Amino acid sequence: MLCSSVLDRMASRKLIIVDVILAVLGVILLVVGLALFPVFDKKIKESIEKSVRLENSSEGFETWKEPPAPIYISFYFFNVSNAEDVVKNGSKPILKEFGPFTYREYRKKTDIDFYENGDKLRYREQKYYTFDRKSSDHDENFEICTLNIPVLTVATSVRFYGYGIQMVLADVLDWLGESLFQCHSVKELLWGYTPKSVEEINNFLKNHSIDLKINFTFGIYSGPTANGTDTGDIDIYTGVGDINKLGLVDTWNGNSSLPFWHGYCNKINGSDGTIWHPFVDTSERMYIFNTDVCRSIYLTYSKSVTTSPSGITTYRFTPPSSVMADPRTCPDNRCFCSPYDVNGTFCLRAGVLNVSMCRQDAPIVMSQPHFFEAPDYVDGVVGLSPNAAVHQTILDVEPFTGVTLNASKRIQVNMYVQKLDSYRDTQHLNNSIVFPISWVDEHAAIPDDQAKKFYREVILPMKIADGVKYGLVALGSLLILCAVVILIVVLVKRRRTEKLEVSPEPDERTSLLSGERS
Repeated sequence: MLCSSVLDRMASRKLIIVDVILAVLGVILLVVGLALFPVFDKKIKESIEKSVRLENSSEGFETWKEPPAPIYISFYFFNVSNAEDVVKNGSKPILKEFGPFTYREYRKKTDIDFYENGDKLRYREQKYYTFDRKSSDHDENFEICTLNIPVLTVATSVRFYGYGIQMVLADVLDWLGESLFQCHSVKELLWGYTPKSVEEINNFLKNHSIDLKINFTFGIYSGPTANGTDTGDIDIYTGVGDINKLGLVDTWNGNSSLPFWHGYCNKINGSDGTIWHPFVDTSERMYIFNTDVCRSIYLTYSKSVTTSPSGITTYRFTPPSSVMADPRTCPDNRCFCSPYDVNGTFCLRAGVLNVSMCRQDAPIVMSQPHFFEAPDYVDGVVGLSPNAAVHQTILDVEPFTGVTLNASKRIQVNMYVQKLDSYRDTQHLNNSIVFPISWVDEHAAIPDDQAKKFYREVILPMKIADGVKYGLVALGSLLILCAVVILIVVLVKRRRTEKLEVSPEPDERTSLLSGERS
């Protein structure tokens, strides 16, 4: 019994030594792991900020200057199949969508100039488009029957002049055979065409001292957005002074506000949608200055998306319905009414925006494709099927770096058609119509090889750093837990040993005597 007690004490001493070693080692690992959290976080933050800033030769600058993701722009056109019935009987237009007609988009940034100690830069950007027949359903020469947009624009603008002038123009248009609907090739509708009767219409306007300042060469991508034209001077923040301002537009052609709207709606907010500040949060609004709709819009977090096959998790942002909510019930949007209406009574309803003020007074209305989130206009024509998965603008942003890995900007061009004394083909319309012409999907996604490279060079090191931090904390905590368990075991064994040593050993003689007596 004595030998057993000695052996137990020796074993307990060894366990205590092991216990102390484990405890000390566990505490060291735990402290080191916890200490690495701010150290690693700071190093990663500094490294990301340095790489994404727009500075000469920085990785962010080179990516911004020449984006690695190929950009494509796909057009879908609406062909009207009952044009004669619409003109003669005021029937609902029956539309059929054709497309995509896809172009590869190339961007070239020029005249780049850093100023204000590198905190801002000024640049111009040229865009070029080449037709991609393999990605298109039809050739560029495919004909679409749609509204006679240049002539409708003239007739709409002349409505502000005297009734006599409107009637004379109506006679001129009848004489010229300018019907409400005409057929043109996709190439003409996109890049521009001039009506055959433009000279006669111009003479009429001049003879009546009417200066509409209208470009009679119509095309969705003609004029300021024509192939090879540039955006004008754009001044943006580089992120050098404040990383949270990275990519934000400061001025456009020297102006910090727009002349098209009223009050704060003229303010230029956000980036151009291709560059964002790092460390994006799900609670923030992502503002974009969108020249297509002549205003700034915002997107909000929708959900997290994991890209395949790279496995990178991104935040998906989409425009909420409040961006183009009905001005009658959303006072914040009343300053986008054109003309301005303080009560929103005469504004267009939810989901559409009158942009005639920035489109040479052409009655152009912008919306999301198929009038997505514009329920009051879907039934104005036949053939639309709004679907968020196909028609909503999306932006997938990697939250740590702010890099856009996937984006689709989707927008629809419409014309506002109403009864006009100056255009007899509109006389039988029962109601005004927001008539869809075409919708556009400008999309870009980082290629798989680039995504994998991004994962290896950016995401993987951060995951390794997180693994080291959390691994040390977990291992340290485990060792401390083991030390506590060993200590409990040692204490329990020691108590049992002490109890055995205190208990009296039985006397053999007493037992024998007791047995004899019995």
